[in-house]
Amino acid sequence: LKDSAGDSCMDATNNAARVAATAKSSVTETLYSATTSDSEAIAANSARFGGWVKNISDTPIFVSLGNTAATNKPNKLEPGEALNLSGGTWRYTGSVRVIHGGTGSKTLECVEF
Repeated sequence: LKDSAGDSCMDATNNAARVAATAKSSVTETLYSATTSDSEAIAANSARFGGWVKNISDTPIFVSLGNTAATNKPNKLEPGEALNLSGGTWRYTGSVRVIHGGTGSKTLECVEF
């Protein structure tokens, strides 16, 4: 197998270095304010290699991948927890929606590369 540059896709070292270089040059980090209403923290991005959403607030935040976020959904991020948008051979490129059940705004660290 060859990639678009004509290099072997089986060369893990070469591919890892290329992905790392690409990731370093196009990392986007945003602090997003989640509220008590469903909202989109990260838009769908078909070019996304990976990333994460990390709860850096004092209140649990509920995350939904692509669908409306609700406080009864299973993806509950406790303060300090993160949800990866990639791992191994998979990557999530859809939208990330969030909500919390507390008061005011709560902060998420949103990173994609």
